[in-house]
Amino acid sequence: MNTATLLGIVTGLIVGILIYFIAIKATSKYRFGNKPDYDERQKIEQGKAYKTGFFAMMIFSCIFLCMDVLLENGMPFAPGVGSFIIIFLGAFSFATHAIFSDCYISTNERPIRTKIIFIVIGIVNLAASIINIFRGELIENGLLSVKAINLLCGLLMLILVCEILIKERLDVKREKLDEES
Repeated sequence: MNTATLLGIVTGLIVGILIYFIAIKATSKYRFGNKPDYDERQKIEQGKAYKTGFFAMMIFSCIFLCMDVLLENGMPFAPGVGSFIIIFLGAFSFATHAIFSDCYISTNERPIRTKIIFIVIGIVNLAASIINIFRGELIENGLLSVKAINLLCGLLMLILVCEILIKERLDVKREKLDEES
């Protein structure tokens, strides 16, 4: 990886993080000091979700290490991509546990805001991935390039939106069953 590519990655990460925090502040009803309010059960479940994400990252790190040792030519992606894959798998494990345990969104938060932000992040990253695919930059020298991180991030965000929607549907069905009984 050359210096220009590394500088582009770092700049992209910094700009992405800044845009994310600006979007959060602009769309947040917590602008004036109010913080998300999680009840006691949610805080306990968040701890379990963090634990799930941590152990997922440790397990996938071990799996990747074993695969790297066992594969004759090493892993099929550029240096650094494996680390992001592990981070995304850990984030996915955490978020999935949190979403289905009702502790991902606080009691005083609007779920629509989270869905919109995730959809925007997902679409922007998938658009960048499509451009990289058409340019032939997703795979370089037979390895999945660093530019595949956009694809992974976009897919992660859209999968999490789908999980939130599924959880909302399950909650509606549960409420209907409770009303009927």
